[in-house]
Amino acid sequence: MTDSLFEHDDDYSHGPRGKIIGFLDSVIYAGSLKEALNRLSVEDSRVEVFYGSEGEHAWEEMMGQSTWGEQAEKFLKQGIAVLGEGHAIFAVTVKDPKEAEKIAEIAGTHGGRSVTYFGDLVDTQFTA
Repeated sequence: MTDSLFEHDDDYSHGPRGKIIGFLDSVIYAGSLKEALNRLSVEDSRVEVFYGSEGEHAWEEMMGQSTWGEQAEKFLKQGIAVLGEGHAIFAVTVKDPKEAEKIAEIAGTHGGRSVTYFGDLVDTQFTA
């Protein structure tokens, strides 16, 4: 898939910090989620979708940079399992926790689940 939605950040040194991340039941939801986020004024450059073996590699690289210990390790493993089952993962760089909450709500209506915001000091799991 050559869509820009599947391009990945070249620098994951910051890990997942500042991103809201969730699992998509199917990669087919990625396009509708992206469109909904665009209506919320979220630029394409802030949205990533991890899918397939290339997505798994990028996912491991990003989550491997997390310093949050057990929670991040659990989320990393859960993500690898999700990708291995043919599902997808979305990640959106957010401006603040309030925007993360809005994105979690939107994701829930577009096949998103297990949505977590990785903040500077606290990780927040949303029920999407």
